[in-house]
Amino acid sequence: MALSDEEVERYARHIVLPEVGGPGQNRLKTSSVLVIGAGGAARGIIPMLPGHVTIMNRTNQTAERVADEFGQHAVAWSRTIDLTPYDVIINTTSVGMAPAID
Repeated sequence: MALSDEEVERYARHIVLPEVGGPGQNRLKTSSVLVIGAGGAARGIIPMLPGHVTIMNRTNQTAERVADEFGQHAVAWSRTIDLTPYDVIINTTSVGMAPAID
């Protein structure tokens, strides 16, 4: 699946990276992405993802609101979610961040 002229312009900063390039951006376009968290970091990342994005958050209402905002899909928070359908998983929560946050 080729990138449209609009997508080439939108993702130009990714395409010029040797680690990504056109082939990598095309691959991401056809990928299924899970974004865990629906705060500021998620809102900054989601618009830059060209593929199918699913948003999961501790509060389902927030996940649904962010998904609607970006025309994406939300799933309910679960400790047992099946991750196999996702090609890319992005954690935008504070879990594992330093310094430790209560």
